[in-house]
Amino acid sequence: MRSGWVETTLGEVTAINPGRLNGVSPDEVIRYVDISSVSWDGGIDVRSVAAMPFGEAPGRARRPINEKDVVVSTVRPRLRAMGQVPPSLAGQVASTGLCVLRSHDPQVILPDYVWQVVRHQPFTDWLVERETGSNYPAVRSSDIEAYRFPLPPIEEQRRIVDLMSHIDEMVEAARTALVRSETLAQALRDRLPPAPEISLGQVVRSLDSGRSTTAKSGPGPDQEMLTLAAIRPAKFRPDGRKPVGAAQLPAQAQVHEGDLLITRSNTPQTVGYACIARGVPENLFMPDLVWRIVPDEALVSPDFLEQLLASTRGRRLVREVARGTSQSMRKINKETFRALRFPIPSLDVQSQYLAPLREVSRAISTGEEELGRLNDARSTILHALVSGGHAIPPSYDGFIRDEGAA
Repeated sequence: MRSGWVETTLGEVTAINPGRLNGVSPDEVIRYVDISSVSWDGGIDVRSVAAMPFGEAPGRARRPINEKDVVVSTVRPRLRAMGQVPPSLAGQVASTGLCVLRSHDPQVILPDYVWQVVRHQPFTDWLVERETGSNYPAVRSSDIEAYRFPLPPIEEQRRIVDLMSHIDEMVEAARTALVRSETLAQALRDRLPPAPEISLGQVVRSLDSGRSTTAKSGPGPDQEMLTLAAIRPAKFRPDGRKPVGAAQLPAQAQVHEGDLLITRSNTPQTVGYACIARGVPENLFMPDLVWRIVPDEALVSPDFLEQLLASTRGRRLVREVARGTSQSMRKINKETFRALRFPIPSLDVQSQYLAPLREVSRAISTGEEELGRLNDARSTILHALVSGGHAIPPSYDGFIRDEGAA
């Protein structure tokens, strides 16, 4: 370990779940940070934090939070739901499903440095090793408390925090640009050209599921199953796949490049997601919860149908016909899906509609690649700094002071 660094635990330098909610009136309006408001990519999404009277808040709304506290989800730790509390949420309330960490003494560990420690991949690895429960994997606050890490002197903490803040700004700028492109794409997608409305059954030749046997033999050990996470509105994630197990042998419909896919059974929010499969790996098979839509290309292009189903109108209509016997799952019936009516213009008009969307899609792909490179660089630099593998020279302090004076 480098000179001046000491090994410690989070429990030794931070207060875990500090404070209690006392004297809160049921009528007092709070802002409630639950697990769904926190993600690895975006930290705490302030826009999704609901305001409500304390008396109407869930029973889990019990953890007081202050500015610069760090919150970490104790549920499904491999998802890395974590964030740092911004000034706008100081004095508000978090779910008991979030563990709150607060620096004991800023002269020992900076609150911003606590955030760097939990963002470091070894912290997540530590939690994943200790999670219990198969359906609802979780860790205890004591597991977070016991995490050991090397702590640098306070001067080096300041340098690390400052440098990482500049990198975070670059990442956020790239993410903001990507969101703008995605928002523009949705706006273009929703400008459906005027045309006579006809049913999908008139332009769709067939809906094939994973139970339609297109392979003559069952999936082998080198074959993979498409996961529902691979399908998003007008976006296919080729990394969304898993090895095919024996229990999944009935799913023998192979996915091919250019297939138009739709989730026919999923959660109420994600049922009916549609996209064209692009960048498909070899030996990829569909689960029974997915349909392959085969359009009549003399009447409608697969690209137009993809954008149509991903439009706000398309998503709404598909969700409206999805039915289910539970609150967590919805299914689409073939007949009701075929009966949905949409404006279907001529192929020439479809092509004109798709042209600007293709341009924006290229910008989105470029933005995703740039954001991925920045995130990878951030992880690499963070590891080098927090593990002590690289030192920021003391001359960097002058830069911090100059920046502060400005």
